[in-house]
Amino acid sequence: MEVRKVLFGYFRDYSGFHVIESEATTVRYIFSSYIAGDSLNDIAKHLTENRVVYFQGRNIWNKNMIKRILDNDKYCGTEAYPAIITVDSFSKVHDRLLQNCKYKKTEISPVIEFLKPIVFCNVCGERFYRRSDKKGSHYWTCTNGCKSGKCLSDEQIVKPFINCLTDIQNNSDILRKNTKLNSCSFTPSLEVRKKEKEIDRLVEQGNLSFSVVSKMIIENISEKFLCCEYINSSDYTDEVINVINCIDKNNPDKAILETIINRISVNQNGSILIVFRNDGIWTDEKEN
Repeated sequence: MEVRKVLFGYFRDYSGFHVIESEATTVRYIFSSYIAGDSLNDIAKHLTENRVVYFQGRNIWNKNMIKRILDNDKYCGTEAYPAIITVDSFSKVHDRLLQNCKYKKTEISPVIEFLKPIVFCNVCGERFYRRSDKKGSHYWTCTNGCKSGKCLSDEQIVKPFINCLTDIQNNSDILRKNTKLNSCSFTPSLEVRKKEKEIDRLVEQGNLSFSVVSKMIIENISEKFLCCEYINSSDYTDEVINVINCIDKNNPDKAILETIINRISVNQNGSILIVFRNDGIWTDEKEN
């Protein structure tokens, strides 16, 4: 009996993996049914009764086949596979699978709950996901296939985060050191550039009414002003520091953390880089 070599829901050609829509419909049904409360056996029985083909005419399903599909995060778009289901759906399924395992699901701390959507791989820029192995141990890893090769424990993610808050509470200059000064950036729009060229062309022709040209210039200046962006990073730095000083670093409030932290990146060597809302940064990477 020939074994299927490509993940159910996809085919592969010279350009990569592609979705088989008829099979993708089945994958979505499996995920949505499990989220709704159906058991693995219930889903397998339904697919078998409806003669849904798995591979080469075989339409007998079992709970292990369903479990393998539900366990596979490639369905939410990792490792060059197009997404068939959302990350949110996969997370809901993963949480229920953990609850149904023989081991007890450990309680997720508020800090980890906050960190889950903002930890990224600094090699490829994609999300770092929190996973669980069969023994119930948790680890964080990039599932984008960037070959960063780093798997970090909860402690390796949470400890630097707590150390960061402690360091800034003890020395606020850490957050000021790598923060941009207040400034104004100007990025002219396409319309602004077109208007400038039109004014130059009309001025070169000569014999134009001063009032017409001056009106166009004033309009162009007004449009340029709208293209200016004031960057008040240093002003916001004081607010961020004040918030950090009021945080209980051992039990921080998720809503408060969301107002001051932008993202956390994991470097290839496993060190952590934290970027704040004011563009200030903190890292546990040792300086050479």
